Amino acid sequence: MGYMTTNYSAKDDADAARYALSQIEGTWEGQRQTVLAFATDRDVIGCGYTFVTYAAIETVTKQGREVSCLTVLQHRTATQIGWKFVDERMGPNNTRCPLAILDLLTPTENHYSTHFRQMSRLFTEGLPEQIKVHTGRRVSA
Repeated sequence: MGYMTTNYSAKDDADAARYALSQIEGTWEGQRQTVLAFATDRDVIGCGYTFVTYAAIETVTKQGREVSCLTVLQHRTATQIGWKFVDERMGPNNTRCPLAILDLLTPTENHYSTHFRQMSRLFTEGLPEQIKVHTGRRVSA
């Protein structure tokens, strides 16, 4: 999926993150996706982005339940927001996912996911939690 933009006046980064994440919540083709928690961070790697969102995404199918991390590269202005979803299986460059989100994830054998989680833990363990984590069963209104 490419970079998406829309005209939306977000009051803050969390509001812009909620809007972007609401685009992936729901039930379709036999699976249900729910955002369990998310956090925004202004320390972002990537040209043209002003913040990154880390989200714990629960996916439930007939085969079972998985919780993985979705990294969302985002920007916002007074009248517009934009986002690009980067799944942890794609090996995102931004690896500052808070421990509160990492602790929600289910085990994985994917090499890129494992590396992303390890790098995030190395960065965040031992540091005071500086990123506010937002929780809830649904991010959309």
